[in-house]
Amino acid sequence: MSKYVSDEQVRTWIQHVQRNNDDRAKEHILMAFKDLVDKIVRKYSRTRDDYDDLYQVAMAALMKAIKRFNLKNDNKFMTYAIPCVTGEIKNYFKSMWAIEVPVKTKENYKRIQLAIEDFTSLHGYKPTSKELATYLEMDIYEIREQLQAMTHFTALSWHAPSNHHQEEGQAAYEDVIGAEDMSYSVVEEQLFMNYVLSKLNENEARAIYQLFVNQLSQDEVAKKLEVSQMQVSRLRRRALEKIKRLYEQTVYTSI
Repeated sequence: MSKYVSDEQVRTWIQHVQRNNDDRAKEHILMAFKDLVDKIVRKYSRTRDDYDDLYQVAMAALMKAIKRFNLKNDNKFMTYAIPCVTGEIKNYFKSMWAIEVPVKTKENYKRIQLAIEDFTSLHGYKPTSKELATYLEMDIYEIREQLQAMTHFTALSWHAPSNHHQEEGQAAYEDVIGAEDMSYSVVEEQLFMNYVLSKLNENEARAIYQLFVNQLSQDEVAKKLEVSQMQVSRLRRRALEKIKRLYEQTVYTSI
């Protein structure tokens, strides 16, 4: 989003669009988020043709997000818009699955994409597999299978150039790609968790650790911390608000 436009101004424009279908307000929002859309599209495009097609998809997704955004919540529009745009880009590839997946998995694709968008708009963060399963009343293993399948939209040739912007004769993927060390993601997650916990006060950190790492219920955490269930609920809410802000800072600076 343009650094010269406040979230309050964006919400005012959205209100005009939702109530009066104000074309001028639409144009203001689309221009304010033009650079953000460009950065997201560049992450997914491989050629100039890809970019042009995906940019149109992304802008249409942004327009849809404007109309569906819940102004009753305090969440920033950007928090809702980013998963909406990336979700639509992935949806654009849904007819080009790189591997064979069950028909049911393909049928669930759109349902899960919409659920992720709705959940994000309502709660201000993307749902976990467990939360998504509860939200859709689906088995968590089915949800995880679906999310895994959603990463297999398209495939590149092993002999394809590793960077389409370079000159002819560049190295192919088979020449430069190495085996993925899965421990990197574990280390990154642990580092982020340690960073997050360091930003919370002692009670917030203890509550979050018990709720999300040890996966205890609020009642169980209350007994463990010797406080009321209502206090645990407040600690959880305050901690998640802090984590959300930290996550936004991390994600938006990396786009």
